[in-house]
Amino acid sequence: MRRLLIIGFGIAILVSGCRSMGPAALSRDRFDYTLAISDSVKNQALLNMVKIRYGDIPIFVDVSSVISQYLLENDISYGFGWTYSTPSATMPTTMRSPSIGGITRYAERPTISYSPLTGEKFTKSMLTPIPPSAIIFLVQSGKSVDAIFYLCVQSVNGIKNRYDGPMRSIPINPDFVELLTRMRRIQQSGMLGMRVQVAENKQATVFYFSKEMSPEIAEDVAWVKQKLGLNPQSWEFKVVYGSVTQQDEIAILSRSMMEILVQQSSAIDIPAEDIQQNRAYAVAKTEDPLAELMSVHVRSGKEKPADAFVSISYRDKWFWIEDTDFRSKQLFSGVILLLSLMEADKGANQPVITVPTG
Repeated sequence: MRRLLIIGFGIAILVSGCRSMGPAALSRDRFDYTLAISDSVKNQALLNMVKIRYGDIPIFVDVSSVISQYLLENDISYGFGWTYSTPSATMPTTMRSPSIGGITRYAERPTISYSPLTGEKFTKSMLTPIPPSAIIFLVQSGKSVDAIFYLCVQSVNGIKNRYDGPMRSIPINPDFVELLTRMRRIQQSGMLGMRVQVAENKQATVFYFSKEMSPEIAEDVAWVKQKLGLNPQSWEFKVVYGSVTQQDEIAILSRSMMEILVQQSSAIDIPAEDIQQNRAYAVAKTEDPLAELMSVHVRSGKEKPADAFVSISYRDKWFWIEDTDFRSKQLFSGVILLLSLMEADKGANQPVITVPTG
């Protein structure tokens, strides 16, 4: 009897200690949902890149909200009674029949809201060219200028980058390769910078070169100015969008996110039989010394890869980025970052929702 009472009180104490779920749910679920959403974003981006090569329609669906409700109920019962019987040699006159029991019920009800990119939102996010100022800010934040320009820029002052689309193909201008190479060296020397100036209530992005530099970097700066048609005596240049430039301007014809995905999809290892059967478009061979370093290498095969950074199944085949290919992983993550930056006013007017967690 005494032992049963001790067990009953112990269960009651344990049950009372499990009432608060909020703090534990926050630390656990935030981590779990972050991993799940991250994996789904990577899978979606890779799937759409593969679909573009096959002439399929790319569809983007955002996870706009995740709401998770919890229910935890505990109940404990204890009973004690007596049963009387006829005395005998082997049975006492009174039988004790204690009982103890309990029940715990736990339920989790997650609600996930999806928001497809359609209409005006799709146009702003996917078809609008990236603002040149955003490209310069990425460079200023420490991103490699050659990688950012190769990924996001179609031309600088008329010097064209490579483009491998299904309807048109543009070979890379050798001067574009040399331009990125020299600008990379200038950036590494710390002689490349940008600032925002305000004139007549308008903001303008200014690209500048520092005046104090080594003879080697000075030669690179002089080459860049000459190829871009800039004033050799100027050190600051206004950044504008377009392909036509005026004096002391750097005209950047930037790409949209759709163009970036189309270009990156050109490096996908499409099975030869799908190219031969005209199920996917072929990419014309062109001399591009930067392609190997600046493209996301997507492999393909019939079996699911054992060690992949991201993998998807499409048309009974597997496409993946190897986990050991750090450069491709870095470039692919950069594409996803640009997708996030180009989302138009996501969640600006969403209501604040309070959900009980315990």
